[in-house]
Amino acid sequence: DKPIESTIHDYFSDCYYSEVWRDFADKFVNLGLLFAPDSEILLNDKAVLLLDAHDAKGALRILKKAHKINPKDEYIKENMNYIKRLLKTSKSEQIE
Repeated sequence: DKPIESTIHDYFSDCYYSEVWRDFADKFVNLGLLFAPDSEILLNDKAVLLLDAHDAKGALRILKKAHKINPKDEYIKENMNYIKRLLKTSKSEQIE
């Protein structure tokens, strides 16, 4: 259905889970988003990278965009809820 997004997501996944090629994961996501800026799967991949870089707020912002594109995607909803819990937990830890 979406061959560019699907192929780039596959490359992203292969690189992301490889210690040797991990740096290419970000490059593939950015390339994919140039061609398909409204791809919810590539936006989700970008959010994963932002979360890995300790940018939970940026990841949540990206996931909200993905959710607007495909509000029925349960995986995106779960990821958004996970990040919201992380942000809530880190906020409460800062107060203590």
